Amino acid sequence: MGSSNSPSIDQKVNLPKYLLTDSEYTLPELMATGANGNKVACKIMITDGNGTREYSKSVTFVPDANGNATITYVSGDNTVSYVIPVKKKKTSAGILPSYNFANYFVSDDGVSVVAESDSVKLSATKDGGAEFIRELLSNNLTLYFSVNSAKNNFEYITVTLTDVYDARVSISTTLYNKGSKPADIAVNGVLVQKSLAVASFQNDKVIRFNFSNNQSIIDETFVKYSQTIYGEEFNGFPSKMVYAKISFGGVKGENEIIFTQINSQMLKTTLSDNIAPTISINGEYGRTYAKVGDVITVYSALTKDILEPTCKGSISVTFGGDYVTALDGTVLNGVSMSEEYQFKVSKNGQYEIIYSSTDGKNKTNSKVLFKTYSFTTPTLSLDSQLKTEWTVGTVTLPKAVVEEGVIAYVSVTDPYGKMVTVKNYKFEAVHQGVYEVRYVAQDSEGNTKTLVYKIGVKK
Repeated sequence: MGSSNSPSIDQKVNLPKYLLTDSEYTLPELMATGANGNKVACKIMITDGNGTREYSKSVTFVPDANGNATITYVSGDNTVSYVIPVKKKKTSAGILPSYNFANYFVSDDGVSVVAESDSVKLSATKDGGAEFIRELLSNNLTLYFSVNSAKNNFEYITVTLTDVYDARVSISTTLYNKGSKPADIAVNGVLVQKSLAVASFQNDKVIRFNFSNNQSIIDETFVKYSQTIYGEEFNGFPSKMVYAKISFGGVKGENEIIFTQINSQMLKTTLSDNIAPTISINGEYGRTYAKVGDVITVYSALTKDILEPTCKGSISVTFGGDYVTALDGTVLNGVSMSEEYQFKVSKNGQYEIIYSSTDGKNKTNSKVLFKTYSFTTPTLSLDSQLKTEWTVGTVTLPKAVVEEGVIAYVSVTDPYGKMVTVKNYKFEAVHQGVYEVRYVAQDSEGNTKTLVYKIGVKK
Protein backbone atom coordinates (compact mmCIF):
# COMPACT_ATOMS: atom_id res chain seq x y z
CA MET A 1 0.00 0.00 0.00
CA GLY A 2 1.27 3.50 -0.79
CA SER A 3 1.83 6.28 1.70
CA SER A 4 0.59 9.83 1.31
CA ASN A 5 3.95 10.98 2.72
CA SER A 6 5.88 9.26 -0.08
CA PRO A 7 6.37 10.90 -3.47
CA SER A 8 3.66 9.64 -5.82
CA ILE A 9 4.47 7.71 -8.99
CA ASP A 10 2.13 9.20 -11.56
CA GLN A 11 4.13 8.56 -14.70
CA LYS A 12 4.40 5.57 -16.97
CA VAL A 13 7.66 3.96 -18.06
CA ASN A 14 7.97 2.24 -21.42
CA LEU A 15 9.49 -1.23 -21.06
CA PRO A 16 9.73 -4.13 -23.52
CA LYS A 17 6.81 -6.56 -23.52
CA TYR A 18 9.26 -9.48 -23.62
CA LEU A 19 12.92 -9.99 -22.67
CA LEU A 20 15.61 -12.28 -24.09
CA THR A 21 18.45 -13.93 -22.18
CA ASP A 22 22.09 -13.07 -22.89
CA SER A 23 21.03 -9.54 -23.85
CA GLU A 24 21.53 -6.17 -22.21
CA TYR A 25 18.53 -3.96 -21.42
CA THR A 26 18.72 -0.43 -20.10
CA LEU A 27 15.90 0.43 -17.72
CA PRO A 28 14.84 4.08 -17.97
CA GLU A 29 14.65 6.38 -14.98
CA LEU A 30 11.22 7.10 -13.51
CA MET A 31 10.48 10.25 -11.51
CA ALA A 32 8.06 10.51 -8.57
CA THR A 33 6.35 13.72 -7.45
CA GLY A 34 6.61 14.90 -3.85
CA ALA A 35 3.96 16.83 -1.87
CA ASN A 36 5.62 20.15 -2.74
CA GLY A 37 5.84 19.24 -6.44
CA ASN A 38 9.51 18.34 -6.41
CA LYS A 39 10.70 15.46 -8.57
CA VAL A 40 12.48 12.48 -7.02
CA ALA A 41 14.07 9.60 -8.90
CA CYS A 42 12.59 6.21 -8.06
CA LYS A 43 14.74 3.31 -6.97
CA ILE A 44 14.70 0.30 -9.27
CA MET A 45 14.39 -3.28 -8.04
CA ILE A 46 14.96 -6.26 -10.37
CA THR A 47 13.88 -9.76 -9.40
CA ASP A 48 14.64 -12.81 -11.54
CA GLY A 49 16.57 -16.07 -11.24
CA ASN A 50 19.58 -14.12 -9.99
CA GLY A 51 17.61 -12.87 -6.98
CA THR A 52 16.64 -9.28 -6.19
CA ARG A 53 18.88 -6.30 -6.83
CA GLU A 54 18.23 -2.64 -6.00
CA TYR A 55 19.57 0.37 -7.90
CA SER A 56 19.31 4.08 -7.25
CA LYS A 57 19.06 5.14 -10.90
CA SER A 58 18.79 3.89 -14.47
CA VAL A 59 20.58 0.59 -14.89
CA THR A 60 21.62 -1.86 -17.59
CA PHE A 61 21.02 -5.52 -16.78
CA VAL A 62 21.02 -8.98 -18.37
CA PRO A 63 17.86 -10.98 -17.46
CA ASP A 64 18.11 -14.53 -16.18
CA ALA A 65 16.12 -17.31 -17.83
CA ASN A 66 13.82 -18.07 -14.92
CA GLY A 67 10.59 -17.42 -16.82
CA ASN A 68 9.84 -13.87 -15.66
CA ALA A 69 11.62 -10.74 -14.55
CA THR A 70 9.86 -8.34 -12.18
CA ILE A 71 10.86 -4.69 -12.53
CA THR A 72 9.71 -2.55 -9.60
CA TYR A 73 10.02 1.22 -9.30
CA VAL A 74 10.03 2.31 -5.65
CA SER A 75 9.34 5.72 -4.12
CA GLY A 76 9.06 5.40 -0.36
CA ASP A 77 6.03 3.18 0.23
CA ASN A 78 4.76 3.65 -3.32
CA THR A 79 5.65 1.07 -5.94
CA VAL A 80 4.87 0.23 -9.56
CA SER A 81 5.77 -3.25 -10.81
CA TYR A 82 6.06 -4.79 -14.27
CA VAL A 83 6.25 -8.55 -14.75
CA ILE A 84 7.95 -9.33 -18.05
CA PRO A 85 8.36 -12.82 -19.58
CA VAL A 86 11.96 -13.85 -20.27
CA LYS A 87 12.63 -16.05 -23.29
CA LYS A 88 15.80 -18.04 -23.95
CA LYS A 89 17.51 -16.59 -27.00
CA LYS A 90 19.64 -19.56 -28.04
CA THR A 91 19.36 -23.31 -27.88
CA SER A 92 22.24 -25.72 -27.27
CA ALA A 93 20.57 -28.70 -28.95
CA GLY A 94 23.27 -28.83 -31.64
CA ILE A 95 27.03 -28.82 -31.47
CA LEU A 96 27.05 -25.04 -31.09
CA PRO A 97 24.36 -22.75 -29.66
CA SER A 98 22.04 -21.37 -32.32
CA TYR A 99 19.21 -18.84 -32.28
CA ASN A 100 16.03 -20.50 -31.02
CA PHE A 101 13.41 -18.98 -33.32
CA ALA A 102 10.60 -20.87 -31.61
CA ASN A 103 11.27 -18.76 -28.52
CA TYR A 104 10.92 -15.59 -30.57
CA PHE A 105 7.16 -16.20 -30.62
CA VAL A 106 4.52 -16.28 -27.87
CA SER A 107 1.49 -18.35 -28.86
CA ASP A 108 -2.09 -18.68 -27.70
CA ASP A 109 -3.50 -21.91 -26.32
CA GLY A 110 -4.02 -24.38 -29.16
CA VAL A 111 -1.28 -22.86 -31.32
CA SER A 112 2.19 -24.41 -31.39
CA VAL A 113 5.43 -22.91 -32.70
CA VAL A 114 8.17 -25.18 -34.05
CA ALA A 115 11.51 -23.98 -35.42
CA GLU A 116 12.61 -25.88 -38.51
CA SER A 117 15.98 -25.58 -40.25
CA ASP A 118 14.59 -23.16 -42.84
CA SER A 119 11.45 -21.66 -41.26
CA VAL A 120 9.16 -21.39 -38.27
CA LYS A 121 5.90 -23.36 -38.43
CA LEU A 122 2.77 -22.17 -36.66
CA SER A 123 0.20 -24.95 -36.19
CA ALA A 124 -3.33 -24.52 -34.83
CA THR A 125 -6.01 -26.90 -33.63
CA LYS A 126 -8.29 -24.05 -32.58
CA ASP A 127 -8.61 -20.30 -33.05
CA GLY A 128 -5.56 -18.36 -31.92
CA GLY A 129 -2.20 -17.03 -33.06
CA ALA A 130 1.44 -16.34 -32.32
CA GLU A 131 3.10 -12.98 -31.71
CA PHE A 132 6.72 -12.18 -32.62
CA ILE A 133 8.33 -10.90 -29.42
CA ARG A 134 10.80 -8.42 -30.87
CA GLU A 135 9.88 -4.80 -31.44
CA LEU A 136 9.76 -4.14 -35.19
CA LEU A 137 10.13 -0.78 -36.89
CA SER A 138 6.76 0.04 -38.43
CA ASN A 139 8.21 1.83 -41.44
CA ASN A 140 8.68 -0.58 -44.35
CA LEU A 141 8.00 -3.69 -42.29
CA THR A 142 7.79 -6.83 -44.43
CA LEU A 143 6.61 -10.31 -43.41
CA TYR A 144 6.91 -13.41 -45.59
CA PHE A 145 4.77 -16.47 -44.93
CA SER A 146 2.86 -19.21 -46.70
CA VAL A 147 0.04 -21.60 -45.86
CA ASN A 148 0.57 -25.35 -46.02
CA SER A 149 -1.94 -26.27 -48.76
CA ALA A 150 -2.51 -29.65 -47.11
CA LYS A 151 -3.32 -28.00 -43.78
CA ASN A 152 -5.51 -25.01 -44.54
CA ASN A 153 -8.70 -25.92 -42.72
CA PHE A 154 -9.42 -22.41 -41.49
CA GLU A 155 -11.80 -19.68 -42.54
CA TYR A 156 -9.28 -16.85 -42.33
CA ILE A 157 -5.89 -15.70 -41.07
CA THR A 158 -5.24 -12.27 -39.58
CA VAL A 159 -2.12 -10.14 -39.36
CA THR A 160 -2.31 -7.73 -36.41
CA LEU A 161 0.13 -4.87 -35.83
CA THR A 162 0.06 -3.22 -32.39
CA ASP A 163 2.02 -0.21 -31.17
CA VAL A 164 4.79 -1.24 -28.79
CA TYR A 165 3.84 1.30 -26.10
CA ASP A 166 0.13 1.94 -26.77
CA ALA A 167 -1.90 -1.25 -27.21
CA ARG A 168 -4.99 0.70 -28.30
CA VAL A 169 -3.22 1.69 -31.50
CA SER A 170 -3.69 -1.59 -33.31
CA ILE A 171 -4.77 -2.54 -36.84
CA SER A 172 -5.68 -5.89 -38.36
CA THR A 173 -5.68 -7.28 -41.88
CA THR A 174 -7.66 -10.46 -42.49
CA LEU A 175 -7.32 -12.80 -45.47
CA TYR A 176 -10.36 -15.05 -46.02
CA ASN A 177 -9.81 -18.56 -47.26
CA LYS A 178 -11.70 -18.85 -50.60
CA GLY A 179 -10.29 -22.21 -51.62
CA SER A 180 -9.02 -22.04 -55.18
CA LYS A 181 -10.02 -18.38 -55.47
CA PRO A 182 -7.97 -15.34 -54.34
CA ALA A 183 -8.44 -14.46 -50.67
CA ASP A 184 -10.85 -11.66 -49.78
CA ILE A 185 -9.44 -8.90 -47.57
CA ALA A 186 -10.88 -7.23 -44.48
CA VAL A 187 -9.43 -4.31 -42.51
CA ASN A 188 -10.26 -4.32 -38.81
CA GLY A 189 -12.93 -6.93 -39.52
CA VAL A 190 -14.63 -5.03 -42.36
CA LEU A 191 -14.40 -6.30 -45.94
CA VAL A 192 -12.76 -3.74 -48.24
CA GLN A 193 -13.98 -5.05 -51.61
CA LYS A 194 -10.50 -6.19 -52.50
CA SER A 195 -8.84 -9.54 -52.90
CA LEU A 196 -5.39 -10.87 -53.55
CA ALA A 197 -4.31 -11.15 -57.16
CA VAL A 198 -3.97 -14.95 -57.19
CA ALA A 199 -5.12 -17.99 -55.26
CA SER A 200 -3.58 -17.68 -51.82
CA PHE A 201 -3.87 -20.89 -49.81
CA GLN A 202 -3.91 -23.71 -52.37
CA ASN A 203 -0.41 -23.77 -53.84
CA ASP A 204 1.97 -23.08 -50.92
CA LYS A 205 2.53 -19.62 -52.37
CA VAL A 206 4.66 -17.23 -50.28
CA ILE A 207 2.64 -14.15 -49.30
CA ARG A 208 4.52 -10.87 -48.94
CA PHE A 209 2.93 -8.49 -46.42
CA ASN A 210 4.50 -5.00 -46.34
CA PHE A 211 3.39 -2.10 -44.11
CA SER A 212 4.58 1.47 -44.61
CA ASN A 213 3.07 4.96 -44.46
CA ASN A 214 -0.31 3.83 -43.07
CA GLN A 215 -0.93 1.30 -45.81
CA SER A 216 -0.08 -2.29 -46.61
CA ILE A 217 0.86 -4.00 -49.82
CA ILE A 218 -0.13 -7.67 -49.74
CA ASP A 219 1.62 -9.14 -52.74
CA GLU A 220 0.33 -6.57 -55.27
CA THR A 221 -2.84 -5.40 -53.50
CA PHE A 222 -2.88 -2.03 -51.66
CA VAL A 223 -4.82 -1.69 -48.41
CA LYS A 224 -5.18 1.57 -46.44
CA TYR A 225 -6.03 2.11 -42.77
CA SER A 226 -7.99 5.06 -41.40
CA GLN A 227 -9.07 3.60 -38.04
CA THR A 228 -7.78 1.25 -35.39
CA ILE A 229 -9.50 -2.01 -34.44
CA TYR A 230 -11.22 0.02 -31.70
CA GLY A 231 -12.73 2.50 -34.16
CA GLU A 232 -10.38 5.35 -33.27
CA GLU A 233 -8.63 7.48 -35.89
CA PHE A 234 -5.40 5.89 -37.11
CA ASN A 235 -2.49 8.18 -37.99
CA GLY A 236 0.35 5.71 -37.73
CA PHE A 237 2.01 4.10 -34.74
CA PRO A 238 3.11 6.68 -32.11
CA SER A 239 6.22 4.75 -31.05
CA LYS A 240 7.01 3.91 -34.70
CA MET A 241 7.45 0.32 -33.50
CA VAL A 242 5.02 -2.60 -33.51
CA TYR A 243 4.48 -6.15 -32.35
CA ALA A 244 3.32 -8.43 -35.18
CA LYS A 245 0.91 -11.32 -34.67
CA ILE A 246 -0.50 -13.89 -37.10
CA SER A 247 -3.73 -15.64 -36.07
CA PHE A 248 -6.01 -18.41 -37.34
CA GLY A 249 -9.82 -18.08 -37.31
CA GLY A 250 -12.62 -20.52 -37.96
CA VAL A 251 -10.31 -23.46 -37.37
CA LYS A 252 -11.52 -26.95 -38.32
CA GLY A 253 -8.89 -29.68 -38.34
CA GLU A 254 -5.17 -29.22 -39.02
CA ASN A 255 -3.73 -25.83 -39.97
CA GLU A 256 -0.21 -24.61 -40.60
CA ILE A 257 1.48 -21.34 -41.53
CA ILE A 258 5.11 -21.42 -42.61
CA PHE A 259 6.85 -18.20 -41.51
CA THR A 260 10.07 -17.74 -43.51
CA GLN A 261 11.30 -14.16 -43.23
CA ILE A 262 10.96 -10.77 -41.50
CA ASN A 263 12.49 -7.94 -43.52
CA SER A 264 15.89 -9.31 -44.60
CA GLN A 265 16.16 -11.77 -41.68
CA MET A 266 15.55 -15.37 -42.72
CA LEU A 267 13.92 -17.41 -39.95
CA LYS A 268 16.20 -20.39 -40.37
CA THR A 269 18.71 -22.02 -38.06
CA THR A 270 21.71 -19.74 -37.65
CA LEU A 271 24.64 -19.68 -35.26
CA SER A 272 25.20 -15.94 -35.47
CA ASP A 273 23.39 -12.72 -36.29
CA ASN A 274 24.56 -11.84 -39.80
CA ILE A 275 22.00 -9.13 -40.56
CA ALA A 276 22.77 -5.54 -39.64
CA PRO A 277 20.23 -3.39 -37.75
CA THR A 278 17.67 -1.28 -39.55
CA ILE A 279 17.50 2.49 -39.19
CA SER A 280 14.28 4.50 -39.49
CA ILE A 281 14.64 8.30 -39.60
CA ASN A 282 11.93 10.40 -37.93
CA GLY A 283 11.61 12.93 -40.70
CA GLU A 284 12.16 13.54 -44.40
CA TYR A 285 14.91 15.59 -45.93
CA GLY A 286 13.25 17.39 -48.80
CA ARG A 287 16.41 18.76 -50.35
CA THR A 288 20.06 17.92 -50.79
CA TYR A 289 21.48 21.42 -50.92
CA ALA A 290 21.72 24.51 -48.74
CA LYS A 291 23.03 28.06 -48.78
CA VAL A 292 25.54 29.53 -46.39
CA GLY A 293 23.57 30.73 -43.37
CA ASP A 294 20.84 28.10 -43.68
CA VAL A 295 19.97 26.09 -40.56
CA ILE A 296 19.71 22.34 -41.17
CA THR A 297 17.66 20.11 -38.86
CA VAL A 298 19.16 16.68 -38.19
CA TYR A 299 16.24 14.38 -37.44
CA SER A 300 16.24 11.79 -34.70
CA ALA A 301 16.00 8.13 -35.65
CA LEU A 302 15.18 4.66 -34.36
CA THR A 303 17.23 1.53 -34.86
CA LYS A 304 16.24 -2.08 -34.32
CA ASP A 305 17.64 -5.51 -35.03
CA ILE A 306 15.40 -8.52 -35.65
CA LEU A 307 17.40 -10.89 -33.41
CA GLU A 308 19.40 -8.77 -30.99
CA PRO A 309 17.77 -6.41 -28.46
CA THR A 310 21.06 -4.60 -27.84
CA CYS A 311 21.26 -2.04 -30.61
CA LYS A 312 23.20 1.21 -30.30
CA GLY A 313 22.65 4.02 -32.77
CA SER A 314 24.43 7.33 -33.27
CA ILE A 315 24.53 10.37 -35.54
CA SER A 316 27.55 12.23 -36.89
CA VAL A 317 27.74 15.29 -39.11
CA THR A 318 30.98 16.09 -40.91
CA PHE A 319 32.38 18.77 -43.17
CA GLY A 320 35.68 18.17 -44.90
CA GLY A 321 36.46 15.37 -42.47
CA ASP A 322 35.79 17.52 -39.39
CA TYR A 323 32.81 17.13 -37.09
CA VAL A 324 30.23 19.91 -37.16
CA THR A 325 29.07 21.69 -34.00
CA ALA A 326 25.33 22.07 -33.44
CA LEU A 327 23.68 25.36 -32.50
CA ASP A 328 23.50 24.24 -28.86
CA GLY A 329 27.25 23.58 -28.76
CA THR A 330 27.05 19.79 -29.17
CA VAL A 331 29.82 18.37 -31.32
CA LEU A 332 27.98 16.04 -33.71
CA ASN A 333 30.34 13.11 -33.37
CA GLY A 334 28.52 9.87 -32.55
CA VAL A 335 25.75 11.66 -30.62
CA SER A 336 22.50 10.05 -29.47
CA MET A 337 20.10 9.03 -32.20
CA SER A 338 17.10 9.77 -29.98
CA GLU A 339 17.67 13.54 -30.09
CA GLU A 340 17.12 16.11 -32.84
CA TYR A 341 19.86 18.63 -33.64
CA GLN A 342 20.38 21.75 -35.73
CA PHE A 343 23.48 23.21 -37.31
CA LYS A 344 24.21 26.24 -39.47
CA VAL A 345 25.83 25.95 -42.88
CA SER A 346 28.91 28.16 -42.54
CA LYS A 347 31.10 27.28 -45.51
CA ASN A 348 30.97 26.35 -49.15
CA GLY A 349 31.46 22.62 -49.46
CA GLN A 350 29.98 19.26 -48.69
CA TYR A 351 28.22 18.23 -45.48
CA GLU A 352 27.48 14.61 -44.59
CA ILE A 353 24.88 13.44 -42.10
CA ILE A 354 25.66 9.86 -41.10
CA TYR A 355 23.32 7.56 -39.17
CA SER A 356 25.07 4.50 -37.76
CA SER A 357 23.86 1.49 -35.81
CA THR A 358 25.68 -1.41 -34.19
CA ASP A 359 23.99 -4.52 -32.85
CA GLY A 360 25.25 -6.84 -30.13
CA LYS A 361 27.32 -8.82 -32.62
CA ASN A 362 29.33 -5.85 -33.86
CA LYS A 363 27.46 -5.68 -37.12
CA THR A 364 27.14 -2.12 -38.35
CA ASN A 365 24.68 -0.41 -40.59
CA SER A 366 25.82 3.07 -41.60
CA LYS A 367 23.69 5.27 -43.77
CA VAL A 368 24.83 8.52 -45.36
CA LEU A 369 21.43 10.07 -45.63
CA PHE A 370 22.31 12.95 -47.90
CA LYS A 371 25.07 15.37 -48.73
CA THR A 372 24.32 19.05 -48.48
CA TYR A 373 26.07 21.59 -50.60
CA SER A 374 26.25 25.16 -49.37
CA PHE A 375 26.74 27.51 -52.32
CA THR A 376 27.24 31.07 -53.41
CA THR A 377 26.98 32.23 -57.01
CA PRO A 378 30.45 32.81 -58.47
CA THR A 379 31.25 36.32 -59.65
CA LEU A 380 31.47 36.91 -63.40
CA SER A 381 32.22 40.11 -65.29
CA LEU A 382 33.84 41.25 -68.56
CA ASP A 383 37.17 43.01 -68.90
CA SER A 384 35.68 45.57 -71.31
CA GLN A 385 32.42 46.80 -72.79
CA LEU A 386 30.82 44.34 -75.22
CA LYS A 387 30.30 45.89 -78.66
CA THR A 388 26.77 45.06 -79.83
CA GLU A 389 27.01 46.03 -83.53
CA TRP A 390 29.36 44.29 -85.97
CA THR A 391 29.83 43.62 -89.68
CA VAL A 392 30.32 40.20 -91.27
CA GLY A 393 33.80 38.96 -90.44
CA THR A 394 35.86 38.44 -87.30
CA VAL A 395 34.19 39.38 -84.02
CA THR A 396 36.35 39.93 -80.93
CA LEU A 397 34.66 39.46 -77.57
CA PRO A 398 35.67 40.81 -74.15
CA LYS A 399 37.34 38.29 -71.85
CA ALA A 400 35.56 36.86 -68.81
CA VAL A 401 36.83 37.90 -65.39
CA VAL A 402 36.40 35.34 -62.59
CA GLU A 403 37.91 34.46 -59.22
CA GLU A 404 40.70 31.95 -58.72
CA GLY A 405 39.46 28.37 -58.98
CA VAL A 406 36.46 29.33 -61.13
CA ILE A 407 36.26 28.18 -64.75
CA ALA A 408 34.80 30.47 -67.42
CA TYR A 409 33.82 29.75 -70.98
CA VAL A 410 31.94 31.52 -73.77
CA SER A 411 29.63 30.15 -76.43
CA VAL A 412 28.02 31.78 -79.46
CA THR A 413 24.89 30.84 -81.43
CA ASP A 414 24.34 32.20 -84.95
CA PRO A 415 21.00 33.57 -86.26
CA TYR A 416 20.00 30.04 -87.35
CA GLY A 417 20.52 28.51 -83.90
CA LYS A 418 23.80 26.77 -84.74
CA MET A 419 26.83 26.85 -82.45
CA VAL A 420 29.77 28.88 -83.73
CA THR A 421 33.38 27.98 -82.95
CA VAL A 422 34.94 30.46 -80.54
CA LYS A 423 38.73 30.56 -80.10
CA ASN A 424 40.57 32.98 -77.87
CA TYR A 425 37.37 35.01 -77.54
CA LYS A 426 37.08 35.42 -81.35
CA PHE A 427 34.67 33.94 -83.87
CA GLU A 428 33.76 34.36 -87.53
CA ALA A 429 30.36 35.93 -88.20
CA VAL A 430 29.43 34.70 -91.69
CA HIS A 431 25.72 35.47 -91.56
CA GLN A 432 23.77 38.63 -91.04
CA GLY A 433 21.40 38.75 -88.12
CA VAL A 434 21.36 38.47 -84.32
CA TYR A 435 23.94 36.31 -82.54
CA GLU A 436 23.62 35.18 -78.92
CA VAL A 437 26.75 35.33 -76.78
CA ARG A 438 26.68 33.38 -73.53
CA TYR A 439 29.32 33.60 -70.77
CA VAL A 440 29.26 30.94 -68.02
CA ALA A 441 31.32 30.76 -64.82
CA GLN A 442 31.40 27.54 -62.77
CA ASP A 443 33.07 26.90 -59.40
CA SER A 444 34.35 23.62 -57.94
CA GLU A 445 30.96 22.90 -56.32
CA GLY A 446 29.15 23.12 -59.63
CA ASN A 447 27.55 26.51 -58.88
CA THR A 448 27.22 28.67 -61.96
CA LYS A 449 26.55 32.21 -63.11
CA THR A 450 25.55 33.10 -66.66
CA LEU A 451 25.63 36.36 -68.65
CA VAL A 452 23.76 36.47 -71.96
CA TYR A 453 24.15 39.18 -74.64
CA LYS A 454 22.80 39.81 -78.13
CA ILE A 455 24.88 41.32 -80.94
CA GLY A 456 23.80 42.33 -84.40
CA VAL A 457 25.83 41.60 -87.54
CA LYS A 458 25.40 43.41 -90.86
CA LYS A 459 27.18 43.30 -94.20
